[in-house]
Amino acid sequence: MIEIKHLSKTFQMKDGAVNALKDINLTIPDGSIYGIIGMSGAGKSTLVRCINLLERPTEGSVVIDGTAMETLNAAQLRERRRDITMIFQQFNLLMQRSCLKNICFPMELAGVKKADAEKRARELLEVVGLPDKANAYPAPLSGGGKQRLSLPPPLGGGVPGNGPKVLLCDEATSALDPNTTHAILTLIKDINKKLGITVVVITHQMSVVEEICDHVAILDGGVVVEEAPCRRSSRTPKTPAARRLVAPNGGSAARDLSSFAPDDHVVRVTFNGSSTAKPLVASLAAEKGILVSVLSADTRDLSGQCYGSMLLKLPTDVEQAKQAAAYSRPTRHYGRGGDRRMSIADYGFAIWETFYVTVLSTAFALVLGLPLGVLLVAGDKDGILPLPGWLMHILNIVINILRSVPFLILMICVFPLTRAIVGTTVGTKATIVPLVVAAFPFVARLVETSLRELDEGVVEAAQSMGATPFQIITKVMIPECLPGLISSMTTALTTILGYSAMSGVIGGGGLGKIALSYGYYRYQTDIMIVCVILLVLMVQVFQTLGTAWATRSDKRLRK
Repeated sequence: MIEIKHLSKTFQMKDGAVNALKDINLTIPDGSIYGIIGMSGAGKSTLVRCINLLERPTEGSVVIDGTAMETLNAAQLRERRRDITMIFQQFNLLMQRSCLKNICFPMELAGVKKADAEKRARELLEVVGLPDKANAYPAPLSGGGKQRLSLPPPLGGGVPGNGPKVLLCDEATSALDPNTTHAILTLIKDINKKLGITVVVITHQMSVVEEICDHVAILDGGVVVEEAPCRRSSRTPKTPAARRLVAPNGGSAARDLSSFAPDDHVVRVTFNGSSTAKPLVASLAAEKGILVSVLSADTRDLSGQCYGSMLLKLPTDVEQAKQAAAYSRPTRHYGRGGDRRMSIADYGFAIWETFYVTVLSTAFALVLGLPLGVLLVAGDKDGILPLPGWLMHILNIVINILRSVPFLILMICVFPLTRAIVGTTVGTKATIVPLVVAAFPFVARLVETSLRELDEGVVEAAQSMGATPFQIITKVMIPECLPGLISSMTTALTTILGYSAMSGVIGGGGLGKIALSYGYYRYQTDIMIVCVILLVLMVQVFQTLGTAWATRSDKRLRK
């Protein structure tokens, strides 16, 4: 049983405090499907996140099976969350894992043997109707397929007595078409019956509540204004908030697509998480010169992504209508070898030295920069491993200082460090130390940028499964951001390649030394040109290989 007692949640904002929830009291019986419904901003998602303490209540208590959640320490909470799992609105699938591996993920966290986890995962794929997608990746799946796939991972073991006891569904069907919504709701209801799991459904759609819920609580302005069995609430709403949800258009139903004839050229466009930065109708007019009419629309913006649908009336011209409908879907070496005293072997050795210094420096920079970049994200006050603010401030200052010092000046500044590590400040090996010192802050920022692009919902999903910070970093953040990290490392590699050429000023060797010593100082322009072209070719090779590797590792691009 879930008991929510006098729960309140206040967010401190720049312009003052915002009371998201006010004195919430609810009792959710074991094995029931309990709906929490309200308009946008009513506090639904905040309430459901307070149940598993993804948000900590400002006041009050959440008691599940006699345990007050707010009294648990971090380790106990992670363990408890394995019994209180969550399905998110935006699927929050691990796009770099196959469908089978997505379902295995929470079982990995729980220490289940690989063979047992895969066996159970295949059984769950059968349950959700995706038995043929075990080795496929989530990206090519339809919205309904992704939502189906998002159900098994939170279920973990998924067997009576061994799986979760509570399933929290936060707007799990709001981005789906009616047919898919019905299929997902039927599946949730079936899971509730077969496994005896208590289900809490967060939604703004009364139709969802009517289809599967036993009881419903209606939120308005952070307050429970009505609580009743589902049928009574939908048939005889008592409060204005309930009446708005039951009849949002004052009782007039929205027009259905089937009410139009084929030659009316009316289409329904469904938005399933597309960016709001590019407005569809305006872009269609500006880019294609095609004007369409919006007959009805029900869309909303969630974190910069658009969900919902709209009815569009396309032009009567068949060709223009087709265009509008389609738019709505979403070497050889240069020269003679330079100086005649420079042989092909000399250039070959210089290329090897440049390659050796660049790759080795990048490897050391990655060893230092990757953990630092992870720390910059995880150590935020809202991160998974928050560090003291003064420490984060110092780290950022040090990184910014190192990044802002020109490389030639930095080389001179780190001469003592170079001499202490290598024994000399001249030569090929001596260039590695300043290259690493210059590059690792750059790598750290690139890693930070890549990790910050990860959807926070994916991290929250892992937290809701009881993952430790180390597991989140190694099994979610880095694997999910791997294509971006590879692209970032490619950028770092090509940047270090440019720095290595400058290291020729201290006799660092490689193409930089040849260009400087044999080209610039001796006024032999052809040698400089050949070295520059060879450096450009090396950049192209590194970039091509890095892009190919990043593309190959991005499972979202696989069909």
